[in-house]
Amino acid sequence: TEPNEALRIDPLQESPLVRGTVLLVDDEELVRASTAYMLAELGYCVVEAASGEQALELMHTKQPFDLLVTDHLMPGISGTELARAVPVS
Repeated sequence: TEPNEALRIDPLQESPLVRGTVLLVDDEELVRASTAYMLAELGYCVVEAASGEQALELMHTKQPFDLLVTDHLMPGISGTELARAVPVS
């Protein structure tokens, strides 16, 4: 077994239960990728953003999401400020 084999995501293996869509925001690519992988394994559809500003753009395009998972300390908009900006419907 190759070391990277355990990290490969098989696109054909889909979770039978889709729990919802998550907007995942983290400025660190490795953290964002590993968190996205875990959320996908739990059955979530993951929309990624590399910054609070990018997440706000996604929110303004009416990208639907059920859950926000965000880093707190990011350059620019913090996770707290981003959470306060989530439109409530």
